[in-house]
Amino acid sequence: MPRLSQQLTLPTAFALAAALIGCAAFNEKPTTWQNLHLPGSVLILESESEVEELRFLGESVGGWVVATLGSKNGALTGPVLPWRIEGKDLVVGYGTELQRLELVRVELDRLVARRTSGQIVQFRLVKA
Repeated sequence: MPRLSQQLTLPTAFALAAALIGCAAFNEKPTTWQNLHLPGSVLILESESEVEELRFLGESVGGWVVATLGSKNGALTGPVLPWRIEGKDLVVGYGTELQRLELVRVELDRLVARRTSGQIVQFRLVKA
């Protein structure tokens, strides 16, 4: 009796592998701000000159963020700001200080986002 590996032809093996990969990709949830479960986490901006750390408190779609903002060689401020998830955006602050971040992609503990201004920024995500 032939072994299973001898019965599979190369095209059949490729088709089987493609089907399995396709099923795995289909079951994968798209990464959203809500799927990241931000409460208890810290976002740290990766920048050589700016400091931006956001410590999230609250529920899964909103609450308060304790921020550390400023420049690495200058003054820092530590406001407590409201945050919420609005559609595809993470919204931090209020009034003229409102900042929207659209999630572009997530790679392990790094995420890339687009600010309201269009600037692309990278953060490290630290889970508590």
